[in-house]
Amino acid sequence: MRDASRLLSSLESGRFSLRPWRESDRAALISLVGDSETKNMSGLPCLRNEAEAAEFIVKTLVPRGSLALMLPGFSEPKGNLSVFESVYSRAFSSFSGLELGFSLARPHWGRGIMSEVLKLSLEGLFFEGGLDFVCCGRFFDNARCASMIKRLGFIDCFEFKSSFIRSDGSTPRELMALCTPLLFRRALESSSR
Repeated sequence: MRDASRLLSSLESGRFSLRPWRESDRAALISLVGDSETKNMSGLPCLRNEAEAAEFIVKTLVPRGSLALMLPGFSEPKGNLSVFESVYSRAFSSFSGLELGFSLARPHWGRGIMSEVLKLSLEGLFFEGGLDFVCCGRFFDNARCASMIKRLGFIDCFEFKSSFIRSDGSTPRELMALCTPLLFRRALESSSR
């Protein structure tokens, strides 16, 4: 898990870079989850103040190896990328796999930034990191996410009970999607045609 985060922390392009979260990022994290639509689609918790944000960074994001998504022209993170072991990635014990989670601040949606982050991340995880699969949970009603991960080769596998509670008090339906190196290669080949 730490090796995957170390591998991904070196990823960058002219459009983004990744780095470990810092406790000093607490205001940026509050801003990211303060937008209800971003929060409701990302699965990140509601953080009401800087103390809660600092605790979430120190107790969850840093130990998990989550990475802050940095965009040119901004000094604070505008998104999150997490690659971690989960009950779903551990379910296939004879294979090497991790779960992927991500979020991006709403003003940056629709620009292909997260697609590029995920494409480069999957290349690293599969072809340098040697993973057999990556799984990714997504909310059933998040059509943007569904479309993006499908273009990267993910296929929906099963629905599961969400523990996430949205700002309106509802609990969304969640789907788990799976991608393998073969599915990813096929997706890249079909997108280059």
